[in-house]
Amino acid sequence: MIGDEIFTDVKSSNIRCTYRSLLNKGIMVDIIPNNSELRDYSLAIDLHPRITDEKHVRHLEEYVKSGGNLLIGSGAGLRDLNGHMRQETLPGPYSRLAGLNISEWTTLPKGKDKTSICYKNKVIPIESFAETLKPIDAQMLAYYDSTNPLLKKKPAICINQFGKGKVIYFGSYFADNSDVFVSLMIKWLKIACLSNVPSGIEILRRESKKYRWITLLNHNREAVDILLPEDMKKKIDLILLDLNQNNDSFQLPGYGVGIIVIKNEKFA
Repeated sequence: MIGDEIFTDVKSSNIRCTYRSLLNKGIMVDIIPNNSELRDYSLAIDLHPRITDEKHVRHLEEYVKSGGNLLIGSGAGLRDLNGHMRQETLPGPYSRLAGLNISEWTTLPKGKDKTSICYKNKVIPIESFAETLKPIDAQMLAYYDSTNPLLKKKPAICINQFGKGKVIYFGSYFADNSDVFVSLMIKWLKIACLSNVPSGIEILRRESKKYRWITLLNHNREAVDILLPEDMKKKIDLILLDLNQNNDSFQLPGYGVGIIVIKNEKFA
């Protein structure tokens, strides 16, 4: 997750719920300053970067062109580093990267309008603010379900192929829980990760040029089952300590520690 405090307009609840949802999927998260080196990350998240400059956006463009994936939150590019409102169509300097423009935006007063984002039979709860997206090169993934005519059936989430990588633009704020969105994002970007990591499981990762070590610590009294995606299973080289394979999953006993050694690939 990228962002300097003065460059972002992110509710602490949005940071917490996104961070928690990623960890629950076994995806480890670093919070790093703008313009940090990104080449070792398979996914970067730029949450609601209202204040930004072209240098930061060019840095993200190079990262995505080379095969990285990027999530951008609503309100991107609203102001320059002096705090001045930009004159160009939003998301300003992010437009080429996201492959879209913002056609309208509105606030979401509590209790007055039931608005959510829909993807097939999945519902993503949102709050506070919403943008209607106008795809240029991007494709719509999800739309607003709302009684507000400004939002009803309008694009809410878009994806854009940019060089070798992909950019997802999310046009609102998460309403305390981003689990549904994070699950969909993993699917859309084809990010390999542990599936539905149970509560109480801590995950640590270390890697060399040849191998990646995933250490699992069970802080629960009871044994838990942990699922691995098929493509990750095929690359397992060793299973160490307390882990036991149980059909399609791995079982870790209460207070147990297990290590999975994988031939190095670019997993999240």
